[in-house]
Amino acid sequence: MTILLLVATNGYSQSDFTKIDEYARSIIYNSDKPLAKELTKNLKTDLEKVRSIFVWITDNIKYDVKRFRNPELYSKSKDSTTDIIKNTLDTNMAVCGGYAKLFKSLCDDAGIECVYIVGLSRQYLESNEEKTVPDHAWNAVKINGKWFLLDTTWASGTVFGNRFEKAFDEYWFLTNPKEFFYSHYPTEQKWTLLNEKYNREKFYDLPATISHNLFTQGITVINPENGTIKIGTDNKFVFVVKVDNIETEISLLGSPWETYASLNNLPKPSNEEYLNDIDKYSLLIPSIELTNKTIKGNIITLEYKVIHRTLENISLSVNGTQTADYKVEWK
Repeated sequence: MTILLLVATNGYSQSDFTKIDEYARSIIYNSDKPLAKELTKNLKTDLEKVRSIFVWITDNIKYDVKRFRNPELYSKSKDSTTDIIKNTLDTNMAVCGGYAKLFKSLCDDAGIECVYIVGLSRQYLESNEEKTVPDHAWNAVKINGKWFLLDTTWASGTVFGNRFEKAFDEYWFLTNPKEFFYSHYPTEQKWTLLNEKYNREKFYDLPATISHNLFTQGITVINPENGTIKIGTDNKFVFVVKVDNIETEISLLGSPWETYASLNNLPKPSNEEYLNDIDKYSLLIPSIELTNKTIKGNIITLEYKVIHRTLENISLSVNGTQTADYKVEWK
């Protein structure tokens, strides 16, 4: 079984893995048969073997939301590596540590050099707060003498509240390290696979990426240069982005939104007061307002004014999808 190399992007070969993916998804786990051997037989290269292992895990293991939400259950995920891997395969469920340890175990069995990595993750508004302990796990794998990064957990689907929704995400397979760095910071800096300037301080200086649209929709944010939008003394700011496609929809949303009542610290209304003046208590007042938009070539400049100074964060949306969160700094 072989793969067809197509094009190179950011130094990475994008390949047609269709046949390998179909094969990996056809394998049913049987404890009497070595799983790594089943997944990699008839595959010639380490890239093909890594792909098969990656796809099988993302297709067969569901994120264990109950264990993650329940501290007592989650503590069991800190058992020995052997126990974690066995439990992952027996239940087809795991938190990130189970995903990453299983991936490393299968790579080890297939003779492929792999590292289990723990560190910090950032995705949402609350992720702007610096964390003190690792909260995520992923892997680095060596292919043809070069290290690559991947995340089987995030590639397998998404958690919505207390529900896991399975959805394969190709992006987290051999991801560009500079893009991976926006959302993953390892306890050992060397596993960023980047130079020393990509440290913890820089990690928290970047916007928190909610989706990888920031890297996959042909956009480059020019201003701000980091993850902080600076508001002038005139309560105005400018956001500038370069786009490959001028039709790309770029918009910003301030958080939190307010109502007249919340802005004026009005007490909680009675039912009668609420019904008599619903707009006062329910009508949302945006925290920022677009005042001007200019397009010059493939550069879009958006000028905003701040409506109320309770503004804490600003979210970037690309083509209608919330993409990145920025902190706010008042001058």
